[in-house]
Amino acid sequence: MLRMDSLRNKTGGFTLLEVLVALVIISILLTPLATGYGLYHRATAQADGETLAALLAQDKMEEMKGKTYPQLVDGSDSDTPRSGYSRTVEVSTGTLGTKTIVVTVTYPVQEGTSQVTLQTERARR
Repeated sequence: MLRMDSLRNKTGGFTLLEVLVALVIISILLTPLATGYGLYHRATAQADGETLAALLAQDKMEEMKGKTYPQLVDGSDSDTPRSGYSRTVEVSTGTLGTKTIVVTVTYPVQEGTSQVTLQTERARR
C-alpha cells in the first residue's frame, strides 16, 4: 500500500510557487530589454531616414554644382525624389555676385517631419 510520507519525500519537480516566482523574475528582466528594443528600432528608423535625406540632398547639390554660373538661375524648384521625401532647391544671387545654392530635403519621422539642408556658394569664374 502507498503511504503519504513516501509521496512527500519525492523531489524532482517544481512547485507552483517556484514557477510563479521564476516567471516574475523573468518578466522583470525582460521588460527593460523590450523597451530598449523599441527605442533601438525607432532610432534606427530615424537614422535611416536622415541618411537617405542627406544622400538625396547631396545628389541634387552635386547636380547643381555641375552647372555653369549662367545656368544657375535665381528662383526655387522642388521635386519628390522618393515617396514621403520632398526636395527644394533655391538659388539666389548675393551682393558680391556669388550664387547661393540651398538644397533642403524634408523627410518623415515618427513625430512628423524633419529636414536636412545643404548650402554652398558659387562664384563667377
